[in-house]
Amino acid sequence: MKHYILSLVFLFYSSFLFAQSEIEVPQGAMIKVPPGAYLCAEKIIVDGNILFIPGDLCVTPNAGRIATILEASALNADGLYGIGDEIKVTVTYSKEVSVTGLPLIALATDNPPSAAGYSDGSGSDQLIFTYIVKEGDNSLDLDYVSASALVLNNGTIRSLDQQETDNTLPLPGTVGSLQANKDIAVDGIFASVQNVNPKSGNTLPFNASPSITINFSEDLERLTVDLVQSHGDASFIPTLNGNILQIDLIDQLATSNATLAFKLDDITDLAGNVSPPLTISYDVAILADFNNDQKVNAQDLSVFVQNWTSKDLSQELGPVSGQRPFLTITPDGKYDLSDIMAFTGMWHWSRKSNPAPRIISNLGEEIAHTQDGQNVNISWRSDAVVAQLDFRYDPSIVSIRNSLTMDNMDLIEVSHSDSINGHHTYAFAQLGDNLQREKAFSMIIDSRLSQMVEIDYRLYAKDGELLAKGRKFIQVESVPTTYALYDNYPNPFNPETNITFALPNSDQVSLRIYNMLGQVVRAYDLSNAGPGYHDIRWDGTNDEGFKVGAGVYLYQLQTREYVKTKKMILLK
Repeated sequence: MKHYILSLVFLFYSSFLFAQSEIEVPQGAMIKVPPGAYLCAEKIIVDGNILFIPGDLCVTPNAGRIATILEASALNADGLYGIGDEIKVTVTYSKEVSVTGLPLIALATDNPPSAAGYSDGSGSDQLIFTYIVKEGDNSLDLDYVSASALVLNNGTIRSLDQQETDNTLPLPGTVGSLQANKDIAVDGIFASVQNVNPKSGNTLPFNASPSITINFSEDLERLTVDLVQSHGDASFIPTLNGNILQIDLIDQLATSNATLAFKLDDITDLAGNVSPPLTISYDVAILADFNNDQKVNAQDLSVFVQNWTSKDLSQELGPVSGQRPFLTITPDGKYDLSDIMAFTGMWHWSRKSNPAPRIISNLGEEIAHTQDGQNVNISWRSDAVVAQLDFRYDPSIVSIRNSLTMDNMDLIEVSHSDSINGHHTYAFAQLGDNLQREKAFSMIIDSRLSQMVEIDYRLYAKDGELLAKGRKFIQVESVPTTYALYDNYPNPFNPETNITFALPNSDQVSLRIYNMLGQVVRAYDLSNAGPGYHDIRWDGTNDEGFKVGAGVYLYQLQTREYVKTKKMILLK
């Protein structure tokens, strides 16, 4: 067996290694020297041949070899880094290298990967690559994407003797990798709201102290909460625990129809990322709006009757203070006139703000009505304890002057009139137990002409059940206060025209049409015409049924107390 006998001297000073010994080395063995060390030998003999002679200079073991990457690391301390933070990634080679251009390292920061660009280190054995965390980057333990993540990007990395370099990085997660040497987490994602309970935009219960819970996508370092909009007083305590914010309202929400708007600002996660501010808002339930549909109507009146009867004081409405609809209640533990007044006030407010919708489909037994001139009497089934009647009419022709209350002492009666739009609403609620009392009332309707009035009705039982709903039409006949003969229409005309006259009372009526010679062309006699507005249509014929010639004609109305003549023109 051949042996290699080497007489070596190794020196250990900083990066130097120095020692002296005689070693027998089996054939095929190698002498390994630590990175950065220098090998100085008095004599190296291999297979009888002297490679170094006394007086030779010390040599670097890596001289003439390709520079390789020994490890990757970072100048930054371990920790969490957020958007805008700078991370200095280092790459250490086996010998000094020089750099041209801007080589890159692809970092594993989710899709797409981020890049650390070369920034410093040319002429040394350690290169520095700078990475700035951007929005969307994310890594629990930062590393590069693969062993080939270092790319030249049209640049170069060469050893000082201008040899090519091996730019293969240690495999990600293995010894010598960035992840193995450093514990660096990257969070480039803003914290976002995952869930709000109750949901923003919902209606919070009136006269209660609810809590609002907001879940974020990640733990937060801090945030601020401000009440930016509110009707009435509202105090609260915000509590942040990890990714959960809880807003506890201290006092009861005692102001009807209030609006609460909370602004969340300075929403900062653990990486220092600050999310855009957001606002969460709520409506507070309207007083007397028991079904939370933002209106006070017959349905709510039905619930009020149920609560009154059962003495459910959790739904108490009064006494109240303030201006509707922003009323503040101070419950006194009983149902009395103050509760009725509170409901009535809110009902009137709701009618003004939210006219009752039209009823499309009918249900149950219809309401009934009778008429006597201007008097209209409405009645409905006796087991209904709540009724709402919505009248719609042409306000230019019809007016509702007044109503007469039902004969019932245990009764809530409310009404609202909109004479501009032709809308009049009545609502009744029976608070007593005598359900068999007559359910009827009367109203007086004035009409200039014969007119149809529309009624939408809703009837509710004692337990709140909808008994009946529907639409009814009433033909209202006009009752003039004076005699009148109106201009015919059209005028001039061909072949027909309409003549209208008014009678305040029943009377004998004669309508005559004359030509310009004073001769009667057509005669209409009404022996007992009733009060109201009457129309006679003349087709341009005489009493024998023949067409008369074109020209000017006179028409005259005569009663026992009234005579009036007007002129009209018949065209060819």
